[in-house]
Amino acid sequence: MLVPIVGGFDLSGGAVVAPASPASALATVRANGVFPDQTAVIVTLGVIAGLDRGLIVGLVNSLGVALLRLSSYVVSLGTMSIATGFALPLIIDIPDYGMLKPYVGGFGRGL
Repeated sequence: MLVPIVGGFDLSGGAVVAPASPASALATVRANGVFPDQTAVIVTLGVIAGLDRGLIVGLVNSLGVALLRLSSYVVSLGTMSIATGFALPLIIDIPDYGMLKPYVGGFGRGL
């Protein structure tokens, strides 16, 4: 949000979802195997896994614009491509079963 406020342009908003969503889902499925009866722990670990991917993408954007003095448009376009590339191996390995109903209903569908 800081980039548009100071007059820059950020294209990587959607690119944050590319690594965050499958990382969150994968963490939820794996945590379900470790903590089968603790829904709050499983959902929390899934949310943390998604948030840290968003933090990494935002940090790379910030460092590129602030320290390297690159155009925010170019940096966000590059991070968008890189984040999508990192997300691709995660998407291939995620099964489409094993997700908890509270996680999918509350976070996955945004209810």
